[in-house]
Amino acid sequence: MIKRRSAKLGVRLLLACLRLSSKFPYGVQMSLGSLAGRVVFHSARKRRAIAARNLELCFPEMTIAERQELLRAHFRSLGRALFESGLAYWAPDERLRDLLRISGMDNLQAALARGHGVILIAGHFTSMELGGRLLALVADFDVVFRPFSNPEIDAIVYAGRHRAVKKAIPKKSFRQFLRGLKANRAILVTVDQATTARNKVMAPFFAVPAPTSINVARIAQKTAAAVLPVLWLRESDLSGYRVEIGAALTDFPSGDALTDASRINALIEEQIRQAPEQYYWIHRRFKAEPSPYDSK
Repeated sequence: MIKRRSAKLGVRLLLACLRLSSKFPYGVQMSLGSLAGRVVFHSARKRRAIAARNLELCFPEMTIAERQELLRAHFRSLGRALFESGLAYWAPDERLRDLLRISGMDNLQAALARGHGVILIAGHFTSMELGGRLLALVADFDVVFRPFSNPEIDAIVYAGRHRAVKKAIPKKSFRQFLRGLKANRAILVTVDQATTARNKVMAPFFAVPAPTSINVARIAQKTAAAVLPVLWLRESDLSGYRVEIGAALTDFPSGDALTDASRINALIEEQIRQAPEQYYWIHRRFKAEPSPYDSK
């Protein structure tokens, strides 16, 4: 009971600090985030081990020293993402506009003009919460989400996302997803984390077999919705964020589940290589027996 209360108090304190930090100058936030990332790097041993193993699997061409530096840079990026979440949930629109560098709005408009809805596919990059908020400054879309297990965090995230988008669709609510596409809505969905769902195939991700959902291809086949990639990256000089909407995928879906899943994984992989430290490496992306993470 005492541990549970302490955890709740810790969560509330963290959320209060993030809300307060959303008023800080952006440069201060990024400096604090970098510091927080360094602290987490040294304290979160299990997550650090998962990220290190993922980097080992995905970048075998790198030296150990190069991967170690990438690992440290990743945790600095994670720390910055924490403070970016405060901006995403509480900062006013006018403050965020100067941080946005958007491209590809013409791709979205052309896809919507077809009248069958648009599926925006994205990967789990560390700045995705703020990236989604920034995209919402210039585009009208809904988002598919998975609730957090902690109800207090979930309430904050849900409210923050609703501030940016008209509708947040629960991950398992395919009917809402299909209704949105039928109404010619753009719907954002992340497509790159391991899935235990039945609708999956083992598709290569950085040449390593990874469980990959086939739902995007199935829904696109059913609805004739256009599928467009979205990427958001923090600028290397910390001057803002680059948000890109790619052109609609051609010849997609192909009718072959493995081909379509492999294509999506390759697209995310190409995005990652632009700024590998900004990808979400602390997730157990690969599933095999024995687990590639067991001895790490």
